[in-house]
Amino acid sequence: MTEKEIGQFVNELSEVSLDSFTEAFEMASRKIQEYPHCDLLIYTIATVLNGSLTLSDLNDEERMEYNTAIIEWLERTADSQDERVRNSSVFILATKYVQMEKYEEANALLKKIPDTVIDATIMKTSVLAHQEGTDTAALFLEGKLLQAVINIQSYLYKLIEMEEETGNHDKAEKIAEITDHMISLFGLWNYGNTVPYLLIAGYRKDVEKCIQLIKRLLSESQKPWNMTQSPLYYRYEDTAQGKAFSGLGKILFVNCIRKLKIRKSMNS
Repeated sequence: MTEKEIGQFVNELSEVSLDSFTEAFEMASRKIQEYPHCDLLIYTIATVLNGSLTLSDLNDEERMEYNTAIIEWLERTADSQDERVRNSSVFILATKYVQMEKYEEANALLKKIPDTVIDATIMKTSVLAHQEGTDTAALFLEGKLLQAVINIQSYLYKLIEMEEETGNHDKAEKIAEITDHMISLFGLWNYGNTVPYLLIAGYRKDVEKCIQLIKRLLSESQKPWNMTQSPLYYRYEDTAQGKAFSGLGKILFVNCIRKLKIRKSMNS
């Protein structure tokens, strides 16, 4: 079936499920028998009926029977050659296993999903909490949060550069202020307070301001980042990765200066 045909079918299926889940399930089963190798169809049907089952007024025994069938469909598409279908099926299947407290099965599935495709962080955290305890799960989540915040910080730095390049100086300054506020809000390294303003000064070839900010940057880069002061990363600080983050000062300083091409700006 084409994607358009599948879309039309599942729209009809959704309408039928509002009146009778049983009728919708039978309708879906017949369609799957007709197209047993159409992974996108099977996955889409399983997803639609999974949501409808949650809202249905069926008793527990009936729910379990239909739930088993939906899981079987998802298990079929979890090995699909279509990457989109495969990853989505694995994620939903893992969700159902967590709900059923089958944490080992869920964890095995989650390991198959690339982080670049689906963010399964919350699911993985739930599984870790049941398998290894809340502290281990919280440590995992702290690391994910820290990486996400650092990524956002980098995105903002890049936005500042792009606004300066296009002459939107007011926008660059406002983004710099937002980036500045992130430091205290997310318990980041104070080093980050100076970078956005140094980026702006570098683009504007303000030599005096650059020198002033470079001195401040160098001073801050020598100070360790004490993660324990933030409730967001206090577990993470004692890990090897946490210590690595705290010791990046000199490296980041050199990279920032190279990126700005300060020497070229000062010679100008």
